[in-house]
Amino acid sequence: MTRKVRLDDGAWLAYPTKGERAGEGGDAFGVRYFGNTDAAELAALHFANDNDGYRAVYMAPNESISEAEEQRE
Repeated sequence: MTRKVRLDDGAWLAYPTKGERAGEGGDAFGVRYFGNTDAAELAALHFANDNDGYRAVYMAPNESISEAEEQRE
């Protein structure tokens, strides 16, 4: 059974931006969910720093990763 996660309150995510193996380079299965707490922010940033090709971003409710990235800039 697959656990479904709703982002009603927004959340910190780390997602793959490049890679050659399955699960890397835009594959949704490579996205990691960390939640929406201060600890989640730190965990997402640590994960992205420790894993080449990943970026961490906060996604607001009903926002895509692309939209969240645009808000960062």
